[in-house]
Amino acid sequence: MVPVGTGSTKLRNIRYYPGDGHYRRAQGCGPLSLAVCCPHFTPTRTMPSNKYLSRAAYLLGVILVILPLVDLTMSVLPLRFSDDRWRFGVVGTMSSALLVPLLGLLIIMATAVLSDHRRVQRVVGGICIVLAIGLAVLDVLFILDFFQARAAVKPQFQHTVTVAASVAFIKHILTIIVLILLGRCGFAGPKPVVSRKVTPSSPPEPLIPRATGTTTI
Repeated sequence: MVPVGTGSTKLRNIRYYPGDGHYRRAQGCGPLSLAVCCPHFTPTRTMPSNKYLSRAAYLLGVILVILPLVDLTMSVLPLRFSDDRWRFGVVGTMSSALLVPLLGLLIIMATAVLSDHRRVQRVVGGICIVLAIGLAVLDVLFILDFFQARAAVKPQFQHTVTVAASVAFIKHILTIIVLILLGRCGFAGPKPVVSRKVTPSSPPEPLIPRATGTTTI
């Protein structure tokens, strides 16, 4: 038996077969020796594709992204971008309204990764990066509007406004982190699999040595 190892992981009970020039497990091909027993085996990180399941997951993800944003838009009408208190209230409301669309983007990205839909994966990754940058800009404006809105309220309500703004800001930071991770996932390609053929330095020695000559009686 010849142990074969790559790094710190060793596959024991491996026997060399000189007929085909490969190592194989002595008791058959198990899960740990599949790449050794089958030289053309290529591991993959994708699941078996089911187009109906992937379509349903994509549709669910789109619904979770679009419908909460539509509801948020309808709740803040009419638009008053010149009003600092209106901007402060809208950005604060977005902190809770963006959680469901974030879940929808996660479902779409997971479906694209498991189904190996590289184009969808890149598109969703680009959208997540753009949303993360836009949300970061809104957070800067949110901080500026917070000081103006806090000065306009009565002193007994300033503590409540500060706590609500702090919670909304923390939610925005966590949302930006998740969007950045999804964006990196969208542009991260699969790692190449390097297959190496194990070649022995010397043929295995036979258990019974050959006789160097013949003895006659």
